Amino acid sequence: MRRYKYERLKPDTRTTRLVTVFPGSFNEDLHLSLRTANVDETRYEALSYTWGSTENMASVYFGDRQSPSSEVSEYLEVTQNLEVTLRYLRLEENSRDIWIDAICIDQQNTEERGQQVGMMGAIYQKASGVVIWLGESSNDSKMALTLLRYLSSRVKIDWQRQKVISMTDGETDLTRHKIELPFGEEQWRSILAFLQRPWFHRLWIWQEVLLAKTATIYCGYDTCKWNDFRKAILALQSKEPPKNMSKDWQTPYDDVLHHIYHLTCRRPFKGDFLSWTERTERCKYSDPRDRIYALLHVIDRAESTVGMKPDYKETPVNIYREVILRDLDRSRELNMLKSCELGNESLGLKPSWVPDWSTPQASDHTVDGRATFGAKARARHLGDGRLAVSGILAAEIDSVEDHFLQEPLHHARVERSKVINLFAELRDQIERSPSELDEDQLAAAFCRTLCMNMFADSYVPAVSGYPYLEQSLEFLSSLLFAQPGHIKPPPHAYLDQVAMHSRGRCLFTTKDGSIGLGPKKATVGDRVSSVLGCNSPLVLRPDDGGNFTVVGECYLHGMMTNEALLGPLPSEWKPVAILVKAGYEFGFANAAGFDKVFEDPRLGPLPAGWKIRNPEKRAGPENWVLGTDAGKELPWPEDPRMTVEALEARGIALQELLLI
Repeated sequence: MRRYKYERLKPDTRTTRLVTVFPGSFNEDLHLSLRTANVDETRYEALSYTWGSTENMASVYFGDRQSPSSEVSEYLEVTQNLEVTLRYLRLEENSRDIWIDAICIDQQNTEERGQQVGMMGAIYQKASGVVIWLGESSNDSKMALTLLRYLSSRVKIDWQRQKVISMTDGETDLTRHKIELPFGEEQWRSILAFLQRPWFHRLWIWQEVLLAKTATIYCGYDTCKWNDFRKAILALQSKEPPKNMSKDWQTPYDDVLHHIYHLTCRRPFKGDFLSWTERTERCKYSDPRDRIYALLHVIDRAESTVGMKPDYKETPVNIYREVILRDLDRSRELNMLKSCELGNESLGLKPSWVPDWSTPQASDHTVDGRATFGAKARARHLGDGRLAVSGILAAEIDSVEDHFLQEPLHHARVERSKVINLFAELRDQIERSPSELDEDQLAAAFCRTLCMNMFADSYVPAVSGYPYLEQSLEFLSSLLFAQPGHIKPPPHAYLDQVAMHSRGRCLFTTKDGSIGLGPKKATVGDRVSSVLGCNSPLVLRPDDGGNFTVVGECYLHGMMTNEALLGPLPSEWKPVAILVKAGYEFGFANAAGFDKVFEDPRLGPLPAGWKIRNPEKRAGPENWVLGTDAGKELPWPEDPRMTVEALEARGIALQELLLI
């Protein structure tokens, strides 16, 4: 018997191979056949699973032994996990047509592998259904699925608002945030064990399940519809964590639930590439090139990576650089520089302006920065490993404190007492600060910086789940400056935001007394810059040759809302996020909160000949177009008052910064 030999697929077509699994009992040998098919013209299912270990491979055989005309003369080795999967999915009476990547793609053919990976979005979209295989069942998996199906059957979901609604008036306890679910420790542990199964942490599943027409979870012979599972996860996410959880599994539960929540609530084609990489950075994959290729089919169709063809002959560094340059060419933005983090490289030598997406970042991205809002990048790739960008060196780092938290998990809830203890370290920092601010101003600066200004009242209307500035400031001021015994009780929501945004970061001050949270490798002498086209300030390290290394993004109080380019906001205005039909959009509100605008009050009138077309404020500024009668147009937020020429006319001394 010889090893199966693949026939060449026609390139540049929508042709793939499909596996026919012939009927049989569970313990009989697996017999398959392979045929080519156009994904638009045939009916099939697609398998989403975990490959498993490549040791002790099992064999599957080609040919239907029940057919006299079929000769079983070829075999193929597959992982033990796939072999067990096929036994469970095989029917006793009928054949089953399934697309399975490990079998349908000639894994030894690099060219074919790239071509078929480029088709995977279409393969999963066109499948009649996606089969999600989690593994064989166990006692705790049966319990977990029973609980999840129960939750799903008792609630309905407003997916637009991500709100859980009770099916009946008598079961509101299932939807009230503060009321725990009536589960015991054994039941909670079964849910945790179920959610920790390897499938949930694969990178490729994001496109496999998000593009599916329908999907069904299989755990042994137990099943659950994917949409029912989604409902149950949102119901769990909306509840207070159970108080009967012991510390050894409370943090893993929080972390895995947060990860799977984003998988179940995410919609394909929504959000930019940067947000997709952030949500999936801790997923598992075998090839660093897949960090890009696995997301090609779920990102916004207008994104830069559309048009990239998977090519496994290219190195990961070249692929990551191509993503940056494609995005720059398409959008004239440099927000992907926010993913750069010095000391976080596993791919060897590369320019510092090329992110290493194969390694999780030590810290989350800064939130909703608008450091150069409305301005497009002026940049050029010099071809010698350097990227020339335009911007301002706005500050120099003068002192650095070690980063606060080193939680290894992506969204682990840190013990609040630990966060409170960390605030004590601020006293020394404040005493050394060269700032001329008084105690109240200094406390406000620290209060906003430590949570990156994520307050409920930074949104109009205010959002639930976030701390309020006044309460947070009262607590921090009393902790830093009050006498013992006069410390205000800490708002838990504020402590949680500080824990989240300070993770893996350092606290720094600049020579002019400003306060910031920076990348863990920031050091004295580094420069804080506003680079046109990047919404967050960047920490850059100068060398003797006039070049700069990207250390990472940062939050710098007083520099997050275009202050480096336009100066401080007038005292009667504050930056806010305003709710419109499409969600929250960046804007401004006056001190009383009665007047809300999307245009920056510092910009002044539009240049002669320009006007806002369709200025429907209720619809949101994303519908605005700045245009001239001559036909020139700029979609919001691009603004003729924020062009390089306009900024230089305002007296802004832009510099060309050479990134290496």
